[in-house]
Amino acid sequence: YQTTKNLHPDLKSWGCYFLTAIRIYEKTAELSLSVKNVNAIYKLSIRTGYVGNEVWMKEGALNGICQIASGITGVHVYMRIVSSQSNYNNIIAKYSRMLPSGEYNSHFCLMKSAKVMDYDPWSDRGSKTVREGKIVDYRYVWSEVV
Repeated sequence: YQTTKNLHPDLKSWGCYFLTAIRIYEKTAELSLSVKNVNAIYKLSIRTGYVGNEVWMKEGALNGICQIASGITGVHVYMRIVSSQSNYNNIIAKYSRMLPSGEYNSHFCLMKSAKVMDYDPWSDRGSKTVREGKIVDYRYVWSEVV
């Protein structure tokens, strides 16, 4: 979770999409990564260019993160965004809510279905953006062990 002790400060602030990708990797690989490993994957993701400022994930980042994680765990997972018309086994929801300043805050979560939450990277109690916001986008993801 983004509230986990010793998690990299960037991930605590902006890491919801990255941590959702990590959760998909864990579910697909049937393993659990330590905070130390998540931080190492994050740092390598920056060095390799998959992740930019404020944990902004670039094109191909999902599979890039999997390749980096595979180097640590030995379990090779392939992951990519697909269309809703394709085969997919994961749904990432983007929630959004308006802040008092008039700006919008976004948060990404892993869904079991279009309406049922599987994993909120903020905490098991959920984030304020999920509680007070609404889903504005879905990203359909295929992942498999290769």
